[in-house]
Amino acid sequence: MSDAPETLKARRIWIETYRQTGSAGITCRRCGISRPTLREWLRRVEADGDCGLASKSRRPHRLADSTRTAEMTERVLTLRRERNLGSTRLQAELLRLDGVHLSTSTLHRMLADAAVKPTQRSNRTGARSGRPCRRATAARAPVTGCRSTR
Repeated sequence: MSDAPETLKARRIWIETYRQTGSAGITCRRCGISRPTLREWLRRVEADGDCGLASKSRRPHRLADSTRTAEMTERVLTLRRERNLGSTRLQAELLRLDGVHLSTSTLHRMLADAAVKPTQRSNRTGARSGRPCRRATAARAPVTGCRSTR
């Protein structure tokens, strides 16, 4: 990773200022940096010399194995076709049937990548009963048999 010459020069000034003053507090106030930043660059310079002033790559050394295998994607799409389940219910079914845990966001990405349309909501009129809910008003008495009124 290449750094701008001004960046390397600034880091070199931080190190020289610290060596002259011997105080991290004074150096940090003068240079406008935090103590952890100064300690990090001091540690790198002590370990690698002037090469330690260059930035290191932030790329991970190893990436986690992908949970989105072709077989798993096919299994998810099959469950979706057969049972018309959304990502939350797919997650529960995969855990119950196959013992596999995938996050709902991963399942949603699998479905989106396969260009699967969203599930259709059922045309229920009532919250639980399947009947239209009547709103109780002051002029109308509550319907008998729905809920007990005390």
